[in-house]
Amino acid sequence: MSVKSCCIYSTGVISILTLIAGIVLVLSQVFQNILNAKIKKEIVLRNGTHAFDVWENPPPPVYMQFYFFNVTNPAEVLRGERPAVLEVGPYTYREFRPMERVNFLENGTKVAAVNTKTYVFQSDMSKGPESDLIRTVNIPAMVGYNTNTLP
Repeated sequence: MSVKSCCIYSTGVISILTLIAGIVLVLSQVFQNILNAKIKKEIVLRNGTHAFDVWENPPPPVYMQFYFFNVTNPAEVLRGERPAVLEVGPYTYREFRPMERVNFLENGTKVAAVNTKTYVFQSDMSKGPESDLIRTVNIPAMVGYNTNTLP
């Protein structure tokens, strides 16, 4: 194999690799543009899109759990003793937050809605009924009471 034929062969291989790389780059840009257009079409909040449906009625349930410190000796606390507390809970509520009264403004470029939140008690996920009586210390009232009795 002579130097001339080796150069021609090398030039041909490099040309083919460059052509393939160019085609791949062009196709990747085309596919990227198609993908971006599809994402933009689905992500915009327009009536009838998946994004709008998920925004209007969020699918995953949201649970809120509350724990309280229950004062077990309220009469003694009123006489000035330290409160004995017991942690109670969780009291679990499911939060529903649909968008209501949805209005498209300014030629569909803005969306206005009312986000109402509703909480429903979940007795199966709670450690007590919703009607439990919980006694707790009213900190602002205690501070006010103590500032009046301080010298």
